[in-house]
Amino acid sequence: MIDSGSQPPLVSICVPTYNGAAFFRECLASIQAQTLGDFEVLIVDDDSTDDTLAIAAEFARQDARFQIHRNPKRLGLVGNWNRSLELARGEWIKFVFQDDTIESRCLERLVAGCRQFHCAFGFCRRQVVFDEQVADSLRNYFQAHQVLLDEIYGLQDCHLDGETFARQAVRRMDWNPVGEPTAVLFHRSLIQDFGKFVPAMIQRCDTEYWLRLGTNVGVVQVAERLATFRVHAKSTTSQNQSKRDYRARLIDPLILHYLILHEKHYRLLRRELYRASGRLVNWWRLVWAAQQARTVAATAPDVPEIQAEWDNVVAAYPRFSTLARVGGVLNQIRLILGGLGLDRHLQRKSSA
Repeated sequence: MIDSGSQPPLVSICVPTYNGAAFFRECLASIQAQTLGDFEVLIVDDDSTDDTLAIAAEFARQDARFQIHRNPKRLGLVGNWNRSLELARGEWIKFVFQDDTIESRCLERLVAGCRQFHCAFGFCRRQVVFDEQVADSLRNYFQAHQVLLDEIYGLQDCHLDGETFARQAVRRMDWNPVGEPTAVLFHRSLIQDFGKFVPAMIQRCDTEYWLRLGTNVGVVQVAERLATFRVHAKSTTSQNQSKRDYRARLIDPLILHYLILHEKHYRLLRRELYRASGRLVNWWRLVWAAQQARTVAATAPDVPEIQAEWDNVVAAYPRFSTLARVGGVLNQIRLILGGLGLDRHLQRKSSA
């Protein structure tokens, strides 16, 4: 038994869980095997009904660094991530998800890499493991994503400052600029400076957070493949792709675009976005995205989940209702005056 003591650890490893027993023992064993041993493991369970907690208890009995926290009520995906951050005491924060594993030197290398470049935010390259049932489209997405990351960061340890990160992000706004949380490490002070994950987002919640951090403090890549992200038929990524297309395709991008154009932490990224495509076009895109999301919800009465998604996002961001109405009016004008040069200009710029 290892005594964790009262001194805050160097790293808090946050493991948010929900019915993750299938691969959980392998996940926790990879954490326990770390060469950097000054860490706590916060297993934050969102009311699992399988053997997740029993597996967690096995590790907690033999290693005092492993702590189990069970939410008294379901918080949902992002709520559980944020609860993990609230419980963390370490100088550095490291997520490891229940289906994933990390190599034995993952913590050691990530902490050293961030310290080397004096940067509070870093990630390592990762490999993706697919179960047989995973669709080819999802496999192709991850392969293309790795190619994109290699184009941005290369195959060596490197550091991008906030301005460079913002320029790269603007060129690839539809992509995650870093990768999955299991590959990421960031300093605890960033939670105080830039907040937690956005609860209203689901599919792109990590993308938004990495954009928020990277454009303010820059990012370090540790080029070794030190994390393994597993995609299987029941994983959150697969479920969101197959069952929550409306959320992933329309709602989360709408929230992200809104935050970039409004929030103070996005000043640098907003400046680069305006440089790339102009202020008018970006505001037009936001209005159009809100109008599209509302239209899809209104024309799918036989799918109440879609209407509920729209109602929930409007409750979180009431301005979306106004933006959608404005978009509807502008769309009618655009249809009536479709022959005007301004309309053709906006269409060309929006598709650029």
